[in-house]
Amino acid sequence: MILAKSTLESPRVNKAKIHYENLSLSSACESVLEIRNAGNIYIDEHAPWSLFKQGGSSYETASKDLVLILEAMRIIAVALSPVAPILCWKIYAQLGFSKDEFEATTWRDTRWGGLKAGSVIAEPKPVFARIESRKDGEEGIVEATEKMSKAKKKNRSQGLVQS
Repeated sequence: MILAKSTLESPRVNKAKIHYENLSLSSACESVLEIRNAGNIYIDEHAPWSLFKQGGSSYETASKDLVLILEAMRIIAVALSPVAPILCWKIYAQLGFSKDEFEATTWRDTRWGGLKAGSVIAEPKPVFARIESRKDGEEGIVEATEKMSKAKKKNRSQGLVQS
């Protein structure tokens, strides 16, 4: 799947809307995340960071690539906001929108062209905390579970948590 304006205005967004209307939240999210997957592939294939270094017309191409990715992120933030409002607000804010603008979004805001022309975007910050693991990922999960279990036992012994 190629990421383009047509991808963002594609049936995926409309499919998500239908799933939301039918209260099929998981399917709605899957439809929206197909756009994210296309964005990941697009950015890996086009590598705008290396185009910026080349300068000249490559700089213009890289700029267009980034606008496309940012527009995809904006559409994803609007489309996932019914199920992940805090996460989507963080994304929307990083795109230069105010809280009032985010709260006023409707499904119409999933259409192409919602980015503010000429807006300056601050340095991005991760919206998810990075989870580190030692080897294959299982140790990190086990370690986190053990820490939670110890904290729960400690709180229980102090009368903070009831069994």
